[in-house]
Amino acid sequence: MVKKKIQNGNSNLPPDEGKLEMSEAEEENKQSEMRVRALINAIPDTFFRCSINGIIIDAETKYGNFAPSGSARLHQDNNLIGKTVNDLFSPDIAKKISVAIEKAYKTGDLQIVKYSSVINDYDCAFEARMIKSGVEEVILLIRDISDHIEYEKKLNYLCFHDQLTGLNNRAYFEHELKRLDGSREYPISIIAIDLDGVKLVNDALGHATGDALLKAAADVLKQSLRHSDVLTRTGGDEFVALLPRTGIEIAREIVQRMHNQADLHSRKNSYLPLSFSIGIATASDAAFSLSKALVEADELLVENKQKKGSAIKAYIVDAMIKALGEKDFNDQGHSYRMEVLSQSTGSILGLKAKQLARLKLLISVHDLGKVGIADDILFKKEKLTEDEWRLLHQHPEKGFRIASNSPQISGVADLILRHHECWDGSGYPLGLSGEEIPIECRIMLAIDAFDVMTSERPYSEVISVDQALDELKLYAGSKFDPKVIEALLKAVKESGK
Repeated sequence: MVKKKIQNGNSNLPPDEGKLEMSEAEEENKQSEMRVRALINAIPDTFFRCSINGIIIDAETKYGNFAPSGSARLHQDNNLIGKTVNDLFSPDIAKKISVAIEKAYKTGDLQIVKYSSVINDYDCAFEARMIKSGVEEVILLIRDISDHIEYEKKLNYLCFHDQLTGLNNRAYFEHELKRLDGSREYPISIIAIDLDGVKLVNDALGHATGDALLKAAADVLKQSLRHSDVLTRTGGDEFVALLPRTGIEIAREIVQRMHNQADLHSRKNSYLPLSFSIGIATASDAAFSLSKALVEADELLVENKQKKGSAIKAYIVDAMIKALGEKDFNDQGHSYRMEVLSQSTGSILGLKAKQLARLKLLISVHDLGKVGIADDILFKKEKLTEDEWRLLHQHPEKGFRIASNSPQISGVADLILRHHECWDGSGYPLGLSGEEIPIECRIMLAIDAFDVMTSERPYSEVISVDQALDELKLYAGSKFDPKVIEALLKAVKESGK
């Protein structure tokens, strides 16, 4: 009897060919599995295959992307196989995900559930994405979206906040105005506010100083309002406050508080005083639109500003002059010594009474532009850097712009601008020479140099009167007007110095 040989695989193929076909199929399956695994590994999310009952069939967790119920992070696949979403998530989140899994399977549509968790004391935001992937299977991806949420928060903040002051901006104001219009928050008062003198400060002392003034104004206004009030910066120097459930009398009290707080700030910061022009309007009920109330408040603000006129500019300039008087070099009698010597020198040169008066005023305010320069530059013992010199050389122009805004000293604004011009044209900022330079400026330049050399300064050593006079004579005809030096020598001699 002949025994039949039993063959594995396809009975129609020779044994070796059957084995070859099985080997190729196994290799293809292996390669396919490797491609799928590589694809899964490339996804920066925790990956689950779930049954529609929420049972984990397969898992691939990514470190830092997933934590069941906010506990320690998992990144071992086998720890999760056979578990359910109830084992992995807090009850409320598990319920939402279970519902989403079922819906994803039934509809085939992508389902998204956002939730938060605490990992190592850090608040994380997650997003669970579910979609049908096969027979009674759903793919579940867990993605950490903390950075995205944080970015959204920053973006939303920038959309509705002013970057300089941190206050709400015009977009937010318009949103609130629309929300409150016709609401149950009546009476609603609107306070329109302008910060006085910002342009003057920007022109004279620079935008950085102007920005500091705006931030100080925002702080003062916030301190004056209640938590229920809405304060916004609607323009460069413009602010608006919305006061729900507030009648005109309470609104006036709040405005008075704003003025009081501004005065308090100004006493502590005399160099940069705060002053507000303000208009108030109240919508007693919904029949009075908030847009109309805003127009009324703006009109009253303009009227208030016009009444102040140039007085507010003079107030700010006076504050700057006062701050200048508090500088160390003025406390040491710099201006007084120069004033005495300048009058005698001017008289010797034959200046008229009007010129002597202008010279006296120039002496008292010639360094007005230095009010915005930091003391550590003004009194620096070491050699100034190029940038520091550049900043210091701007003070005649800054002083000119400040003085031009004050009725009391505008008459010497042109002298302030020219008080560092030299006889030979080597001065600044205009490079004038000879008789082009006003006589008051030529006198002041020489006397200022003399006082610097003969009085104590942080940045220079004191020399004797005779040495200082020799130095002035050395530069007569170059830096200084020779006639002025001659008159100054005579004035010093007559003073008995």
